[in-house]
Amino acid sequence: MGFLTDLKIRTAAPRAREYLIADGDGLYPSTGHHTLQQSDQALLYRIHTAEAKLGVSRSTIYRLVNEGELVLIKIGKRSSGITAASLHALIERNKAFAS
Repeated sequence: MGFLTDLKIRTAAPRAREYLIADGDGLYPSTGHHTLQQSDQALLYRIHTAEAKLGVSRSTIYRLVNEGELVLIKIGKRSSGITAASLHALIERNKAFAS
């Protein structure tokens, strides 16, 4: 097996691992094995993630929701998410205007 060297550590590929997602009640149901490439296939983006993907502020996200450009889904009592479909559609519409 041998010793791990700096080169072996730096060039090692990440292992697929089991991710746990909170369900809001403090429970973490198993989601199976996921790789990093699969994580971008989300159905909902939390508000802070939508901000980062669009490069806009939190207030702009809520303005776009009020204007009907983005779809907001409530998750429990205090959490919200933006549908991935509405976020991607907004990006595609804005690409058309930029061309």
